Amino acid sequence: MKPSMNFSSSTEPARFESALNRLKASQVPWVPYPALLSFLATTSKAGSLAKAGIVQLDRIGPGKRPHEAEVYVRGRFPAALAPGDSITASVSRYERFHGYQIKTTAVCSGSELEALEPGPDCRFIIHGRRTYTTHHGPYEVNFFERIPFDEIQRQIGGHSHAVIAVGPGVNVSPRLLFHHDVAGGALVTYHGDGVMMKTYRNLAVNNRAVQLVFDLVSLRGYALIGTCSEVPPEQHQEAYRHVCAGWAALGFGLPTRLFRHRCEAVKEIAVASS
Repeated sequence: MKPSMNFSSSTEPARFESALNRLKASQVPWVPYPALLSFLATTSKAGSLAKAGIVQLDRIGPGKRPHEAEVYVRGRFPAALAPGDSITASVSRYERFHGYQIKTTAVCSGSELEALEPGPDCRFIIHGRRTYTTHHGPYEVNFFERIPFDEIQRQIGGHSHAVIAVGPGVNVSPRLLFHHDVAGGALVTYHGDGVMMKTYRNLAVNNRAVQLVFDLVSLRGYALIGTCSEVPPEQHQEAYRHVCAGWAALGFGLPTRLFRHRCEAVKEIAVASS
């Protein structure tokens, strides 16, 4: 991952807005309204920021207990683990709107190997202790989901890559962006939300967030670093119109909340190679 580029001039947000426009034209053609697929990484500790990136996914294997999963990845890990950190690996079948977050427990000093086990040639094993759906299904109604490993393997086994994030109480959630713009000298993106789950709970205590947007074929794109907050729809009418139209096209009804991510810096990202 390249060093972050802070917006030091008024032309830089517009440059990245143009890059998102080009990506929007081709990234998710199966979505029936113009959109970008992003991955919003949040944490549960005020003032902290998730470290996020893309890694190659070798395979997903069963854990020691039912509903646990071992995630075998390859590449450069986005950050070393600090006490209180956990890891989330997000793996999705984009065109099916199916995916999972596989999460480790939080580590303390000396227990890092319980979450992340290094191997040779830039290989790592993420010891997942809990898996959460990121799609509509029978398990999402229970905040403490228990998903059989066979179902995880059937849905996402053999996938090529994973979005991973490190941080306290870290969460990685796919979000469709139906509108972005430059406002007040900053690149802003908008998404709707309908349920008060982990992302909402994290943002309630810490609005610092990183949003990954990348080409799903080349696996190259951007990490948009900034803040994400709920905003009143009546004050962002154009954005809300696009979000509502996108949700309607997908048959989701209307969002109950509108969120705006305000980008302060950008990192170029690519799938981490060994």
